[in-house]
Amino acid sequence: APTLPDVDGVRLRAIPVTAEDLRDHYEGFANSTLWPLYHDAVEQPEHHRRWWEAYQRVNRRFAEAAADVAEPGAVVWVQDYHLHLVPSLLRVMRPDLRIGFFLHVPFPPPELFMQLPRRAELLRGMLGADLIGFQRVQAAHNFAQLVAKVLNLPATDRRIGVDDRVVRIGAFPVSIDTAEMAALATRPD
Repeated sequence: APTLPDVDGVRLRAIPVTAEDLRDHYEGFANSTLWPLYHDAVEQPEHHRRWWEAYQRVNRRFAEAAADVAEPGAVVWVQDYHLHLVPSLLRVMRPDLRIGFFLHVPFPPPELFMQLPRRAELLRGMLGADLIGFQRVQAAHNFAQLVAKVLNLPATDRRIGVDDRVVRIGAFPVSIDTAEMAALATRPD
């Protein structure tokens, strides 16, 4: 994949995705299977094998690209539900890396997540990270409950034992600077 110019000191790299993968990974598994489920099943999630296959392919491409460009011992942050599998794939490819994963959307309660046919794979994918962040405390709790139930791993709302390592989890709410926005809103211009 071509390397793009730096933006504010951040090196960018394009990850090629076919129209089929965009449809099946992004519009399919990510946004028609996971998104509804993660938002309290506001819509009925759909499940299609080709969507799952595309999700795996695209996650592998992102993991390979990160493995290729990360400096030895680098910290790699993986963002959101489109890339649940990247942390575990990346850990296998580059065990020297420190990996973080942050979920920007709610993480569902066990009774909703258990509807997913690929629930174990998604949980294992996330557990490739050293630190998993959620927006809310309840989301971290839901994740820990599911890991204990589905994968039979020792889990609390802060730590999960995976093989010979500990994965830390927690709530790290992301928001705008409300004071700055309020001050900006009161400016005449």
